[in-house]
Amino acid sequence: MRRIKWALAAVGPLLCLALCACGLLGTRPFAQSAAQGLEKAVIQRMSTQGLAEFTDEKSLSELSAFLENLTVYGQTDPDDSDPTLIFVLYWCDGTVQTLLTAGETLEIDGACYRAGAGDCRALNALGWSLLFP
Repeated sequence: MRRIKWALAAVGPLLCLALCACGLLGTRPFAQSAAQGLEKAVIQRMSTQGLAEFTDEKSLSELSAFLENLTVYGQTDPDDSDPTLIFVLYWCDGTVQTLLTAGETLEIDGACYRAGAGDCRALNALGWSLLFP
């Protein structure tokens, strides 16, 4: 019995590392930035040249709260879906990031990541609700 406990104690962390390496456990790329808060966000529709800039506290806190919990599951090739919205995020720490939504992928600063379809749809819905309140 004691050997089984030691074996589980040794294998558990290795299994967790393997799952992380395979991208099965997601990461939250905006968790630390979102804690600092957004200074400004620009949302642009891909189909037109229209864009909207947001600096009001309500919109920024709503977007920041969503991004803080957004999970990606590893890098992938770009999705064949056409991107619908571009988010340019200006964080309070001075960092500027670009986020593109397309199908089930998110492009963050030029790198594509797998995300759940629900996350992409929810982000698009939030973006459209901010564009057209």
